[in-house]
Order: sequence, then C-alpha cells, then structure tokens
Amino acid sequence: MNIEFAKRLKKALNAKNLTQIQAAQAVGITNDAFTNYMKGRIPKTNILLKLAQLCDVNMEWFITGNEQYDDNSLSADEKELLLNYSKLSCLDKGKIHGYMSCILKGYSY
Repeated sequence: MNIEFAKRLKKALNAKNLTQIQAAQAVGITNDAFTNYMKGRIPKTNILLKLAQLCDVNMEWFITGNEQYDDNSLSADEKELLLNYSKLSCLDKGKIHGYMSCILKGYSY
C-alpha cells in the first residue's frame, strides 16, 4: 500500500469536489475497488489515467508527487498540444522537436 498515493488521491478528489462514489462511477469501477485506492493501492494504468483525467492532474503526480508541468497554468491549446504529442511515436516526436528548433532559431521550414 502506498499511503502517499492515497493522500494525493484524496487531495485531488477534494479539489474537484468529488465524492468517492462519484469518482468510482465516473471511471467505471466499483466503490469497493475505489476504497482500495483510497487506502493506497495503486490502480492499473487504464484506471489511473481515467482518474488523472477526471481530477485534472497528471499520472506522474499521482504516482510520485512530482509534476512535469503545472497543468493549471496551461491554456486549452497547450493542453491539447501535450495530449496530441503524447500520442505520437518516438520518430514523430523527434520530427516535432526538429521542427520546433527550426522555428525558434528563425529558420523557415
């Protein structure tokens, strides 16, 4: 059991004014399963992703407490870009990095 995960889950639910029952229904699990998460059991990745999306936090924060970025400071466009970027292959991510570097250096592409 991971007590720190349980604390972060409770904090995220409180920030969104969600009850345990509401959250369990929203991610499609039983209340008993959710109770285990509230006690510190870390869910499988697909459930963890749904919880992160429901609570507007990133999965890394749920697991480690570290944030890669402050999600609240991102615009809707920035969030959409990050979501789309996360779906790309490694090769395509490399292309995006190259393209961005060129733009930032003032090169026309």
